[in-house]
Amino acid sequence: MDSSIGTCWVGASHGSVPEGAIRAGHDKDGGSLYIGRAFYESDILPAKIAPNHGAAFVAHGGQEHQVSHYEVQICTALRSEAPQLRTQISTRRLAILLRLLSKHLQTCVGI
Repeated sequence: MDSSIGTCWVGASHGSVPEGAIRAGHDKDGGSLYIGRAFYESDILPAKIAPNHGAAFVAHGGQEHQVSHYEVQICTALRSEAPQLRTQISTRRLAILLRLLSKHLQTCVGI
């Protein structure tokens, strides 16, 4: 991400996503997925947030676990209080982040 833009984590729950949430893809039902993290079994783990399922999901112990409370990664430039900074997220940097998240989830789930 461009250093003038920035990201931060915002708390959310039950499938909600704040303005500026970074969309990471779609689930098999066509619903949007967002980048998140959640506290589970004494760890903070990467999470996929699925608003259409009303939760976030983390991989732990070879299984996927649903969590109700989580944090959503947002691009501060996409929030309405920073309209002068609105821009597209660097697709190269987003691809790197998604690749790292995917590798972590694959390692946790064992696929």
